[in-house]
Amino acid sequence: MTASADAPSGRAPCVVGVGQVLSHSSDPGDTEPLELWAQACSLALADARSVRGVRAVDSLAVVRCDSWSYDAPARRLAERLSLLPGQVEDSQLGGCQPQLLLHSLCDDIAGGRTDVGLIVSGEALHTLDVVTRAGEHPGWGDPAPAPPPLRLGDFFHDSEVRHGMLPIMRSFALRDSARRAQRREDPEAYAREPAPIYAAMSEVAAANPYAWHPSAKSADEILEVSAANRMPVRPYPKLTMAWPKVNQAAAVLVASHAAADDLGVPADRRVYIRGWSSAHDHPYVAENEDLWRSRAMENATRRALQDAALGVDDLDFFDLYSCFPSALRFATDALGRRLDDPRGVTVTGGMPYAGAPGSGYVTHALASMTEALRKGDVASGLVSGLSAQMATHAVSILSTRPGRGDPRGFGRASPQATSTTRTQIREGAHGPALLEAYAVACDYAGDNELAVAVCRLPDESRCYAQTRDADVLEVLSTSEGVGRRVELKSGEGGTNQLFM
Repeated sequence: MTASADAPSGRAPCVVGVGQVLSHSSDPGDTEPLELWAQACSLALADARSVRGVRAVDSLAVVRCDSWSYDAPARRLAERLSLLPGQVEDSQLGGCQPQLLLHSLCDDIAGGRTDVGLIVSGEALHTLDVVTRAGEHPGWGDPAPAPPPLRLGDFFHDSEVRHGMLPIMRSFALRDSARRAQRREDPEAYAREPAPIYAAMSEVAAANPYAWHPSAKSADEILEVSAANRMPVRPYPKLTMAWPKVNQAAAVLVASHAAADDLGVPADRRVYIRGWSSAHDHPYVAENEDLWRSRAMENATRRALQDAALGVDDLDFFDLYSCFPSALRFATDALGRRLDDPRGVTVTGGMPYAGAPGSGYVTHALASMTEALRKGDVASGLVSGLSAQMATHAVSILSTRPGRGDPRGFGRASPQATSTTRTQIREGAHGPALLEAYAVACDYAGDNELAVAVCRLPDESRCYAQTRDADVLEVLSTSEGVGRRVELKSGEGGTNQLFM
């Protein structure tokens, strides 16, 4: 079926049902991830308001769960829901996995291989934290013989780990220093800039019944460092960071336009996915030519909008991945808009306040975006996600207005490589170098502890470096360090030590 002047193609994919679940209980019996998934899926199936009921789902996909490793997550969920999908899929780790699953489903729907699909994510990390702190075990069922393998090398270079790039907020703060220097902005003003944006995000969370922290914060509260709002890495206080210890689940039910007609889904329940794209940067930070931006984020954004036949000015809502301030900054740069655009950056409340359930936040963003768009006769929105060290990016365009033409041209699921140019990383280095990016990590008392850096070497290769020198840390935390000439010396454990 092809689109007419008045109707979309029968193969056009549309969200027809969404469901979200929130539980503050720490009782393992109430919050097993499988049960949270099933609740979210049941809500999504009911949310379609199908006059004939959604009794068959062709495809069922489960986002990687950090709380508990099941032996066969999607198959166990299918049994729990009494569904017989022809295809089941369990995703890998990563913040854009919900979108990669969605985009693959959209490809299959547009290509006529699938009619109805269900995607779900969910975590019980709050429960797990409470139980393990008490020295107990959650005792959930159907465990995997061994947890899914986590190949750290897929996300972090050995030298990144050795020099202290983990925890991952240090990587994001490091990229932010490169952006700040490239824009020649004052470090103190730059540190304060996101606070009003985060305050606005918290106001959205306060109105979201599924938010983990539904409490509005002022910009001053977000900036004020305290025992409850410490500074793990400068200049990011905890209230600007993703909060993963939540019990949350979300599900998204997607159907072709023709299948929605067959199921009797009311027109006002349908939100069309009319643009989708994803792209890769190099996985290791120092390999990327420009540390101050993400070419993959820019390319994925441009392609998704182009395929959706929409411009940034046509969008009414955004939900941008908000794990740390640099993620928001890079995303608004990719869109060519300001961070303080009056349309805002979230319809959920963002990852520090709505919650950051492992790899599943974007499932909630897609559900919240669907609900926001349903409130208007004509409205469009963009959802973005990213994985690892801002290495993989995904962008989805949703609209109450269906796209025109062949839906196979609305997007492509396979992430596109952005650049073949790869800067060489040298393991060991000594002598003069140029400081290109850095992050100053703090201890629990808020005192400077360690700086991790990316340095440019005379032969144009790069290396990672670190320093614990108090005088150097003071300089880097109170003034702009990017662009300074530094001296590198060999240190313990194969590290490159940075001196000024």
